[in-house]
Amino acid sequence: MRTAVNNPWRKLHDLAGVLVKDVWRYAPALRDVARDHRQDGPWITLRNRNEVLETNPAGRGVHCRWTWSSELHACKVVPALGRRLMKLALAQWPISFADLPISTTGRRISFVFAHEGTERLPHLQHVIRTIFAQQGVQAECVVADLSPEPIDSQLPNGVVYVHVDS
Repeated sequence: MRTAVNNPWRKLHDLAGVLVKDVWRYAPALRDVARDHRQDGPWITLRNRNEVLETNPAGRGVHCRWTWSSELHACKVVPALGRRLMKLALAQWPISFADLPISTTGRRISFVFAHEGTERLPHLQHVIRTIFAQQGVQAECVVADLSPEPIDSQLPNGVVYVHVDS
């Protein structure tokens, strides 16, 4: 029995739909990168056909008029579109990591994480290191650990750690 995932006719149908209905929107948006962080790149307006974005009347950014997140269908069907989109997004907004908070000036912001166990610990460690790399703000990370055994020794230095006994 063939499923929609490996059905060659479905793949052809999806590809035809993307080529006819989406590529004309993607091509100009993926052509140029924004010069700096003060303006949005044209890629920020890409969305699925059934979704609505509202531009921010006060400046940069868009508001997604749907709940949660969604995969961009065109990027799933034509992976080259997704690779180009990722390249442009990371060129404008690179991801950095730091082992300690790098900024000591600016507004102070706190990130509070409730965490339990070790299965997703590597993910938490990476997220904390990206927060520590934020520039222009004093970033604080607080981890409320619900694990049976403390994990504080496995977190980056600079984390405010609270072990919550259950």
